[in-house]
Amino acid sequence: LGWQFIIVAGQSMEPTVHYGSVAVVERIKGTDARPGDVITFVDAGSHEFVTHRVLGYAGDSPSLITKGDNNATADPLPVPVGNVRGRLLVSVPYVGSAAHWMRSPEGYLTAAVVPGGLIILYELVSIVRTLRRKDGLAAA
Repeated sequence: LGWQFIIVAGQSMEPTVHYGSVAVVERIKGTDARPGDVITFVDAGSHEFVTHRVLGYAGDSPSLITKGDNNATADPLPVPVGNVRGRLLVSVPYVGSAAHWMRSPEGYLTAAVVPGGLIILYELVSIVRTLRRKDGLAAA
């Protein structure tokens, strides 16, 4: 479908896009971005993905003026249209926080090791029961 899923790691787009949400972004050309669109782009300074709203165009240059809905001022640098990666379709609250937690040691332990340990324990109990049944049949 050409969608990207991005975990929102900041509060600059609150309340439109909440911290910890997963943003579903459709790929578009930067030249297709319009004022009012919420776009994801690569920040020229940090090289990280940023999701902000397009306010308008930067003069005659092929760049966009952007701003986080929760920020008081526009972003300091215009966004070159080549840095645009997509337009926000929808955001799903909390899913990103869960995904981020799953990458932590605690999340990994809970999601992988604990269920794996339970499966091993279940199998060991099954083996012991089978051996006991066989011992009961051999004695009779």
